[in-house]
Amino acid sequence: MNLRALLTLNAILATLHGLGFILAPALLLSLYRITQAPGTSLLGQLFGTELLVVAITCWKGRDFTSTSALSALVLAGLVANAVGAIICVRATLNGVMGVTGWLGVLIYGVLTIGYLSVQLRKGYNASAA
Repeated sequence: MNLRALLTLNAILATLHGLGFILAPALLLSLYRITQAPGTSLLGQLFGTELLVVAITCWKGRDFTSTSALSALVLAGLVANAVGAIICVRATLNGVMGVTGWLGVLIYGVLTIGYLSVQLRKGYNASAA
Protein backbone atom coordinates (compact mmCIF):
# COMPACT_ATOMS: atom_id res chain seq x y z
CA MET A 1 0.00 0.00 0.00
CA ASN A 2 1.38 3.41 -0.88
CA LEU A 3 1.49 6.25 1.61
CA ARG A 4 -1.33 8.22 0.01
CA ALA A 5 -3.69 5.24 0.22
CA LEU A 6 -2.62 4.57 3.82
CA LEU A 7 -3.23 8.19 4.84
CA THR A 8 -6.61 8.11 3.11
CA LEU A 9 -7.59 4.90 4.91
CA ASN A 10 -6.45 6.32 8.25
CA ALA A 11 -8.38 9.55 7.62
CA ILE A 12 -11.60 7.70 6.77
CA LEU A 13 -11.39 5.35 9.77
CA ALA A 14 -10.53 8.20 12.12
CA THR A 15 -13.39 10.35 10.79
CA LEU A 16 -15.98 7.59 11.15
CA HIS A 17 -14.89 6.59 14.64
CA GLY A 18 -14.28 10.19 15.70
CA LEU A 19 -17.76 11.34 14.72
CA GLY A 20 -19.27 8.23 16.27
CA PHE A 21 -17.54 8.83 19.60
CA ILE A 22 -18.49 12.53 19.56
CA LEU A 23 -22.15 12.08 18.58
CA ALA A 24 -22.99 8.77 20.28
CA PRO A 25 -20.28 7.97 22.83
CA ALA A 26 -22.44 5.76 25.04
CA LEU A 27 -23.53 3.66 22.06
CA LEU A 28 -20.01 3.15 20.74
CA LEU A 29 -18.59 2.43 24.18
CA SER A 30 -21.36 -0.12 24.76
CA LEU A 31 -20.49 -1.83 21.46
CA TYR A 32 -16.98 -2.29 22.83
CA ARG A 33 -18.54 -3.50 26.11
CA ILE A 34 -16.85 -0.73 28.07
CA THR A 35 -18.49 -0.29 31.45
CA GLN A 36 -20.32 3.01 31.74
CA ALA A 37 -19.31 5.24 34.62
CA PRO A 38 -19.55 8.97 35.30
CA GLY A 39 -17.27 10.64 32.81
CA THR A 40 -16.99 7.68 30.42
CA SER A 41 -19.04 9.39 27.71
CA LEU A 42 -17.04 12.57 28.18
CA LEU A 43 -13.77 10.67 27.68
CA GLY A 44 -15.28 8.99 24.62
CA GLN A 45 -16.12 12.40 23.17
CA LEU A 46 -12.63 13.71 23.90
CA PHE A 47 -11.19 10.61 22.22
CA GLY A 48 -13.44 11.31 19.22
CA THR A 49 -12.15 14.87 19.09
CA GLU A 50 -8.57 13.62 18.90
CA LEU A 51 -9.54 11.17 16.19
CA LEU A 52 -10.74 14.14 14.14
CA VAL A 53 -7.29 15.70 14.58
CA VAL A 54 -5.80 12.47 13.18
CA ALA A 55 -8.33 12.45 10.33
CA ILE A 56 -7.62 16.02 9.26
CA THR A 57 -3.86 15.58 9.58
CA CYS A 58 -3.88 12.41 7.48
CA TRP A 59 -6.25 13.87 4.89
CA LYS A 60 -4.21 17.04 4.45
CA GLY A 61 -0.95 15.08 4.72
CA ARG A 62 -1.79 13.22 1.51
CA ASP A 63 -0.79 16.40 -0.35
CA PHE A 64 2.46 17.06 1.51
CA THR A 65 5.59 17.12 -0.63
CA SER A 66 8.15 17.67 2.11
CA THR A 67 10.03 14.49 2.94
CA SER A 68 10.56 15.62 6.52
CA ALA A 69 6.83 16.34 6.99
CA LEU A 70 5.88 12.96 5.51
CA SER A 71 8.54 11.25 7.61
CA ALA A 72 7.00 12.82 10.74
CA LEU A 73 3.51 11.63 9.71
CA VAL A 74 4.76 8.09 9.13
CA LEU A 75 6.63 7.93 12.43
CA ALA A 76 3.66 9.36 14.35
CA GLY A 77 1.28 6.94 12.64
CA LEU A 78 3.56 3.99 13.32
CA VAL A 79 4.09 4.74 17.01
CA ALA A 80 0.51 5.78 17.80
CA ASN A 81 -1.07 2.81 16.04
CA ALA A 82 1.37 0.30 17.52
CA VAL A 83 0.67 1.61 21.02
CA GLY A 84 -3.07 1.59 20.29
CA ALA A 85 -2.88 -2.05 19.17
CA ILE A 86 -1.04 -3.04 22.35
CA ILE A 87 -3.54 -1.20 24.54
CA CYS A 88 -6.49 -2.83 22.75
CA VAL A 89 -4.96 -6.31 23.07
CA ARG A 90 -4.40 -5.84 26.80
CA ALA A 91 -7.85 -4.34 27.36
CA THR A 92 -9.57 -7.13 25.45
CA LEU A 93 -7.59 -9.92 27.13
CA ASN A 94 -8.23 -8.36 30.57
CA GLY A 95 -11.97 -8.07 29.94
CA VAL A 96 -12.03 -4.27 29.94
CA MET A 97 -13.39 -4.45 26.38
CA GLY A 98 -15.59 -7.22 25.05
CA VAL A 99 -14.93 -9.30 21.97
CA THR A 100 -15.47 -6.17 19.84
CA GLY A 101 -12.13 -5.00 21.24
CA TRP A 102 -10.53 -7.26 18.63
CA LEU A 103 -11.90 -4.86 16.01
CA GLY A 104 -9.75 -2.15 17.59
CA VAL A 105 -6.78 -4.51 17.50
CA LEU A 106 -7.45 -5.19 13.82
CA ILE A 107 -7.76 -1.50 12.89
CA TYR A 108 -4.68 -0.44 14.84
CA GLY A 109 -2.79 -3.52 13.65
CA VAL A 110 -3.50 -2.95 9.95
CA LEU A 111 -2.50 0.71 10.25
CA THR A 112 0.66 -0.25 12.16
CA ILE A 113 1.67 -2.70 9.45
CA GLY A 114 0.97 -0.09 6.78
CA TYR A 115 3.06 2.59 8.47
CA LEU A 116 5.82 0.09 9.25
CA SER A 117 5.90 -0.94 5.59
CA VAL A 118 6.24 2.69 4.48
CA GLN A 119 8.88 3.34 7.15
CA LEU A 120 10.99 0.34 6.16
CA ARG A 121 10.98 1.21 2.48
CA LYS A 122 11.20 4.96 3.16
CA GLY A 123 8.30 5.46 0.73
CA TYR A 124 7.56 9.03 1.75
CA ASN A 125 6.13 10.14 -1.58
CA ALA A 126 2.41 10.45 -0.78
CA SER A 127 1.54 11.48 -4.33
CA ALA A 128 3.01 8.32 -5.86
CA ALA A 129 0.40 5.95 -7.26
